Amino acid sequence: MQNTNLFNEFIQYENKKGESTMTQSESFTSENRFALALPENNPMPRCAVLLVLDTSHSMWGNGLLEMQESIRTFFQTLGHKQFFSPQVDIAAVGMGENLKVLENFTPMEKSSLPTMKIRPKGETPVGAALTLALETLRVQMETYRKQAAGCSVPQLILLSDGNSTDDFSAAAAAIRNMVEAGELECRAIVCGDDPDFDALKKIAGDHISCPRKGEMYNAFAQVGEIVSQTYEDQTEKILASQTAEPESDKCVDRFVLLDGSNIIHWTPDRSATLKYLLAITRELDAEKRPYLVFFDASARYRLPQSETAQFEALLRNDPTHFRQVPAGTCADLSILAYAQTLPESVIITNDLYREHAVAYPFVRDKEKLLHGMVFNDLIIFPQINKKILLAPEKAQ
Repeated sequence: MQNTNLFNEFIQYENKKGESTMTQSESFTSENRFALALPENNPMPRCAVLLVLDTSHSMWGNGLLEMQESIRTFFQTLGHKQFFSPQVDIAAVGMGENLKVLENFTPMEKSSLPTMKIRPKGETPVGAALTLALETLRVQMETYRKQAAGCSVPQLILLSDGNSTDDFSAAAAAIRNMVEAGELECRAIVCGDDPDFDALKKIAGDHISCPRKGEMYNAFAQVGEIVSQTYEDQTEKILASQTAEPESDKCVDRFVLLDGSNIIHWTPDRSATLKYLLAITRELDAEKRPYLVFFDASARYRLPQSETAQFEALLRNDPTHFRQVPAGTCADLSILAYAQTLPESVIITNDLYREHAVAYPFVRDKEKLLHGMVFNDLIIFPQINKKILLAPEKAQ
C-alpha cells in the first residue's frame, strides 16, 4: 500500500507538470462533463428508432420548417436524457412522391437528419411508406442478430394526418401484431388541419400525440422523452438479467483508483451524493481489493449538507483509502500520476481525461478506465459484466 509521503510527492509532481495552466474553476468544469463514452465494443443494447415522415406537398412552407425543427428537438431530447452512452440508431422514411429511405439506420450522434434538406412533393402513400419502414426495420434487426448485439424493443414514430392515398390496412395490421407480440413500439404524431384519427388509431393504437398548430416540436420532445425512458428501462432489465460470468475479472489483484469527484455525480440529475461511491468501496472492501479514492477540494461543497460530516469522517478516519488533494490542485492529475506508477491499476470514472491524453496516453487504453452507470438501485459496469446493488437506506 502506498504511504502518505508518496502521495504528497505526487501532489508536488503534478504542480510541476503544468497544473498552473488549469485553474481550480476549470478543473471543476471538467468534472461536470459526465457524458459516458464506452469503448468501441460497447456492451449497451442497441435501440432502433425509425421515423416515418410526411414529405408530401402538403408539408410545404411552415409545415416543413416545423417538421425540421421538431426533428432537431427530438435529437436534442434524446441526447439530453441519456447521460450514459446510448446506442440509438435512427432511420427515416419519407412518404411523398419520391417514396424512399431518407437515411438508413445510423448512430444518433452521426445522423444527418437534423440538418437534412427535405423537398416535399406528391401525395401521401402511408401504406407504402409503412411497408418500406417495416422492411428497413427487419433488415436492421437481422443485422443486430448477426452481430450478436443485444437490442431493446424498436420504436416506430409516424408523422402523418392519416389521410392516405393508398391502402395501408395490411401494414397497419402487421404493426399492431408486432406491438402485441412485444416486438415493436409505435407512436403517431398528428400533423395537418383535418387528420383522420380513426386511421391513425389503426396504426398506433392510443399512442397518438395531437399538438396544436405550431407546437409539433413539443410533441416530438415528449416522444423523445418516452423513447429515452423506455430505452433506459429496457436496458436496465437486459443488463440486470445477464447471468454470464465476466470474460475476465479486470479488477482482480489490480490497484483500483476511484475518481471520487466524478462518481459522486453519477445521479440522473447530476446532483452529488456519496451513496454510489460508498456502495463501490464496500464491494471492494468485501473482496479485499486495494483501492484509493481521490477528491477535489471542492467536493465537500458539492455534497448535500446531510453528507458533509460523513465525508469529513472518511478523510479523517480512513486516509488509507480516501484522500483529498489540496485546494488549487486537480484531482485528475493526482489520479493519473498515481496510475502511471501502477501499470496494472484501473481507474473507476466516467471521465475520459481527454485533456490529459498527451501526458498520460494510457487513458486511451479501453481497459484502463472502468465506466459505470446507475439504474435505480443498481450500479452496472458493462465492460466487466459487474453489478453492485445499493444497500437499502436506513429508516429515519
